[in-house]
Amino acid sequence: MVKMSNELKNEFASVLVNDIGTKVIDGITYVLFLNAGADSDEIKRYGELIKKADNLGISRQEAISAFKVANGCIFDMNMQLAKQLSYGIIANAATKEGVTLDSYDMVKNGPEQRREDDIQKLAEYLNKEHKNGKREIQLALYSRNKVDKIEFAAKRSNNSDAKVIYQAFAVRHWDLNRIGDVLRQKYNISIKDIKAGEILPTKTGVRFCISLN
Repeated sequence: MVKMSNELKNEFASVLVNDIGTKVIDGITYVLFLNAGADSDEIKRYGELIKKADNLGISRQEAISAFKVANGCIFDMNMQLAKQLSYGIIANAATKEGVTLDSYDMVKNGPEQRREDDIQKLAEYLNKEHKNGKREIQLALYSRNKVDKIEFAAKRSNNSDAKVIYQAFAVRHWDLNRIGDVLRQKYNISIKDIKAGEILPTKTGVRFCISLN
């Protein structure tokens, strides 16, 4: 784990406990905040934490990266940092409860495996859509769900009720080079473009449009 002061480490641990929690085991190292309401305070808090790390010479790739979208911001913690902090949090909790737990055994390579599994699933989904003649595919990345869909209620232009469903993947836009490699090697397809949309109303994913050649 990157070297940092105990104070800064505790702040990152607080982020992990309060905002990510056990989802890190499922490869989810990111949080999604909207620009409005109480979330705007969270965006400010994360920005200050990133500045503290910057001032200590800790790169955003080593700590937390920020990515702005139309209606909010994504903050993504480095996976190795998240795992190392998780080991300490689990060990401390076990000590307080007077039980013995192997923190490494609880986390293992689960985060990396979930992310790689979803990269493969995303490539398969894009290939299926490509075979169906689609070249622009709307889907959700940065999924915070265990299931492969995000559903929510919406209104049509005539004000009637509708249900919106997106295929969802625990994959970040930073992972698209890896996805591109899988598409080329397995399906002879390439990504032409990717456009970020908005954080979905459920705050469990971000809409993206991926264009294929």
